Amino acid sequence: MSGHRRAPMIAVTNRRLTIFQLLINLKKMYLYKQPKPTARCNIFAAVAAVSAIAIVVQSTHAQTVGAPGKPATTNAAKQADLPPATPGWYGVSGERIVAPPPRSMTQQELALVERATLRRQLIAKGDYKAAYEFFSPSSRSVKSLDAFESDGAASSLRDVRATRAECDKDGRCSVTLVAQGVIKQSRVGDLGVPISLQEVWIAQPSGEAQLIVR
Repeated sequence: MSGHRRAPMIAVTNRRLTIFQLLINLKKMYLYKQPKPTARCNIFAAVAAVSAIAIVVQSTHAQTVGAPGKPATTNAAKQADLPPATPGWYGVSGERIVAPPPRSMTQQELALVERATLRRQLIAKGDYKAAYEFFSPSSRSVKSLDAFESDGAASSLRDVRATRAECDKDGRCSVTLVAQGVIKQSRVGDLGVPISLQEVWIAQPSGEAQLIVR
């Protein structure tokens, strides 16, 4: 073995590799550029070839023959037995976790969705004074009309509308809004980016909720 390389260990990683391809690879590995291989080297090559063939046969047999007492299954049959794919999250153990559908909104919440959308429409028209009246008295004491108008004029949001409202038993309501944010690009112009917003409103005995500044 002093003039020859030690025979490497062969690991079959591709189950679809045919026996003919294995023999060709072994021939290249042990006989190419070795005109006078020793007997020990040839023994290693033969043992490696037999081991590789046994692994291929065993893998093929495991794929086509099922466990004792069970019918044989193939990959196609296994795929056919799987349930249809449905959206949802998957837990650590593999179970599909589907979020429950949102509950139906109450009449109060539906009215609040319309009120929040109306306020945003007033801002889009530039009627900041009318939109300012939707704030609660405490919020108006914190934020002046001039500051509110300045913020509205600088905003790049477009097509803002409320989509859902959820109120708790204390009358505190969370309103979800969707909008298009505008990003200015020098080469391609303005790009619209979908944005989700959250507002907090407080229900009033009169039925008209008021917006809280956060």
